[in-house]
Amino acid sequence: MPIITLNGLCGGGSQEIGSLVAQSMGLDYIDRMIMKMSAEKIGTDIEVLEKKEQNPSSFLSKLGTILSKAFERSAASGIGGDPYVGPGFEALIGKEYPDIHAEVTPQDEIEDSIFWDVTREVIESIAAEQPNLVIIGRGANIILKDTPNSLHIGVSAPIEFRIPVVMEREQLNQEEAEKYIRQVDNARVHYFKKHFGTTHPNPHDYHAIINTGIMSMQDAAKLIESYVRSQSIP
Repeated sequence: MPIITLNGLCGGGSQEIGSLVAQSMGLDYIDRMIMKMSAEKIGTDIEVLEKKEQNPSSFLSKLGTILSKAFERSAASGIGGDPYVGPGFEALIGKEYPDIHAEVTPQDEIEDSIFWDVTREVIESIAAEQPNLVIIGRGANIILKDTPNSLHIGVSAPIEFRIPVVMEREQLNQEEAEKYIRQVDNARVHYFKKHFGTTHPNPHDYHAIINTGIMSMQDAAKLIESYVRSQSIP
């Protein structure tokens, strides 16, 4: 089975399409909120962590272990608190693009550096250990660009199609949703430029780009699944 990454404009449908593909193909699914929830479940006692490693673990437990190790190796003490899982770790790993972009103080720069180190390491580690996966966002398509049996999909749509999606998902009115979309889109451009040295969206970073302004999310999910099965990706 494959590793499928979906990255795209805010409200374009990456999360929805990814969830549909994961359910249909029996793949594990990761987005920033799942990483956040997993981080919240991590114990700060290293003995607890070691015991978890000795027992069969669920996917979320495995993700939590990888997050904890990545955070430990990424100078967690820069944020303060426990050196294995400092206070605020779940908020850090669950950051949205505008939060990442808002770097003002030296402390913000430290958190941004830790966030990037953890994100890259978690994505690489999970892909190595769990090669039946759908990953949403975070530039996973570039981080895993050389990973065998991976498929990288971009998702786009005109803003008028994205506003209703964000209104429903974030419980915002139309004006708030449009403002939120533009903020996230701008911050995403900054993120890709800073960490990958590339423009966003860049069609050369994907196997294909899907326009959900002219294709439903359900059809997009079926198209991705059909392609993966046609390629007989192990």
